[in-house]
Amino acid sequence: MTKRFYLTKSIMLFIFVSFYMIFSFKISAKAIQTDEMESTLLGAATITVESYSIENDYLEAGKDAAILLKVHNNGGTSASNVILTISCGNDMLYPSYGSGNQIYIGVLGAGVTKEVTIPVTVSSSFEHEAIELKCNFAYTASGKQLSNTSTIVIPAQSSSTIEVKSIGVSKRATVNGKSLLSVSYVNNSRTNITDARIVIEGNVSDDSSVIAMDTIEADKSYSKDYQISYSEVGEQNISISLVYTDTNGDEVNTNLGNYIVTVSESNGSSLVEEGNVVLTWIGRVIALVALLVACFVTVSYIRKR
Repeated sequence: MTKRFYLTKSIMLFIFVSFYMIFSFKISAKAIQTDEMESTLLGAATITVESYSIENDYLEAGKDAAILLKVHNNGGTSASNVILTISCGNDMLYPSYGSGNQIYIGVLGAGVTKEVTIPVTVSSSFEHEAIELKCNFAYTASGKQLSNTSTIVIPAQSSSTIEVKSIGVSKRATVNGKSLLSVSYVNNSRTNITDARIVIEGNVSDDSSVIAMDTIEADKSYSKDYQISYSEVGEQNISISLVYTDTNGDEVNTNLGNYIVTVSESNGSSLVEEGNVVLTWIGRVIALVALLVACFVTVSYIRKR
């Protein structure tokens, strides 16, 4: 009886302990699963560049620009001590004078977006279609030091598919004659431009007011001479523009500058004018001689009478 009692008691104790262990394990497993779900729902803070815009819409070689970044926290937790470091692999873009390549953003809450302005200078030797800018974010979130990098591609001067490298205008010309206009240019795009033309405003002939250019092939440079014919003499002020349709289908009108040209009479006109003066004086001399002869004859006739 005693043995059976102890055996029954042991079996019941074993069953109780087994149920306790199973129940405790389920509770722990449930707690771990809940923690993992909360961690997944909350998510780690991830700082990225949501979008960007550029002053004047493009980058231009040798010029300053301002890049406006919209920095966003995609995670479910707040990030603090956010520091942005920018870099450009080919050194075609660097911080403007007086500013550095690091910008302190501070705290960026979960789902929050902040605007950051970066003043930059484009290298004068920049000749590419775009610049790749790397934005590295270092920050603290959930007690950990984290980092993330976003890369953006910024286009070059989109409205300058055709870039004029140099232009030369003769400072002196003759009216109705041919004066030299030299232009060096390059097609920075990967598309041929077929409707480019030089537009000249001022006292020029109709043929010179719009000068059609030949097809400008993609990624090619040119140096060409054109002719300008002026319709009036004196100090002539002309304005020269380059007009074409870019790769986006938009008409581009680029001002190439204003120029003052001294226009004089042609050599032929001077010779004709000089000949007319000589003939005029000869006519006057003949008329004077005829008058003297007439006077002499008249006086002689009167004396004879």
